[in-house]
Amino acid sequence: MANNFKVKGYTLTDTADTTIITATGSSNFIVGSVIVCNITAVAITVDALLYDSDQADSFYIMKDEPLTAGQSREVLVRPFSLETGNQLKVRCNIADSLDVVISYLDRNRD
Repeated sequence: MANNFKVKGYTLTDTADTTIITATGSSNFIVGSVIVCNITAVAITVDALLYDSDQADSFYIMKDEPLTAGQSREVLVRPFSLETGNQLKVRCNIADSLDVVISYLDRNRD
């Protein structure tokens, strides 16, 4: 079993659900930190969702969270896990206005 710490950054380019990470293959992820940042000069709202592949449905982690111009926010209070097939998604009401940074541990079972 290999454990790899990873950090990924994304800029959302539209207002649709954007998959930030997907636990694939034989990996389970322990998500330690998700930070969202408004990179514009106007207020926005942000949603963060967990897609549960076992239930084929999404569940809110954060909904309609307002961010003023230039404001950042930590999405998580404590770490949580993503099982194989699960996804972390983020959505914003204005395109090209949100950066997302995620830090996680990839626990590969191979």
